[in-house]
Amino acid sequence: MKFIRKYEPGVFMRVRGADNKEVVFSFGEIFYSSIGRSILFACEKNGKPLNTVEMVISTGGRSVRRISSIEVH
Repeated sequence: MKFIRKYEPGVFMRVRGADNKEVVFSFGEIFYSSIGRSILFACEKNGKPLNTVEMVISTGGRSVRRISSIEVH
């Protein structure tokens, strides 16, 4: 994602799961904090493909299983 200014106060990202659980990230969380470096999107486990994509954040304990959408607003 390209950006013009260093600080983008109105931009956020929403990750939704098939079970309607959602996690919202501010622009700053993704690009200016350790959270952005600790997000993992998994599409396989033990070398075998998963049926869905899952997201885990190692520093905050947030996760979304069976991702259905990723939106940038």
